[in-house]
Amino acid sequence: MAVSGWAVWTEAAGGTGFAVFLFVVSGWVVSLCLHEYAHARAALHSDDLSIGAKGYLTLNPLRYTHPLLSIGLPLLFVVLGGIGLPGGAVFIEQHRIRGGRWRHSMISAAGPLTNAL
Repeated sequence: MAVSGWAVWTEAAGGTGFAVFLFVVSGWVVSLCLHEYAHARAALHSDDLSIGAKGYLTLNPLRYTHPLLSIGLPLLFVVLGGIGLPGGAVFIEQHRIRGGRWRHSMISAAGPLTNAL
């Protein structure tokens, strides 16, 4: 994302069309990683210790996504001018969460709150 941002800023690629495309796509992937990481971290703090074993506490999108359905299809939507939905998925074991509906709501809200920040 940083390299494509530099290319857009300096117009280094001879034109900014492809650099802007790379910047938008890489920005979407970074925001996806942070969004899913926030869900995973909130679940970990709510006593779902299986999150770490599943590899969700990394910023590697391939640990919690299906390459075609979670990255390929949304990228196609972005290329076509839409919003890159759906994204990754963190599978939380609901029975491990203690604290009732409040904790479940906070886990669900962690991703969108991270995107808002």
